[in-house]
Amino acid sequence: MNKVFKVGLIGCGHISETYFRAEKYFNNIKIVKCADINHRIALKCAKTYKIKALSVRELLKDQEVEIILNLTIPKLTIKLQNNLC
Repeated sequence: MNKVFKVGLIGCGHISETYFRAEKYFNNIKIVKCADINHRIALKCAKTYKIKALSVRELLKDQEVEIILNLTIPKLTIKLQNNLC
């Protein structure tokens, strides 16, 4: 049996829907939490997919999350990466 990695998704815009739909094709990932700079969008995403919404900062520190899926625009991606280093 394969290990199932718990994924935290950052960026709950339209492209995130594609990742949620694709999740069923992979047997080793499960999106368990989400975050967005617009928390209302994260809450909507969490409700739709029955997961937990967090702030970006909370998600980055969450011990349950094993993989971060960063779906933010390039400008924010660089900012996130700089904050992690």
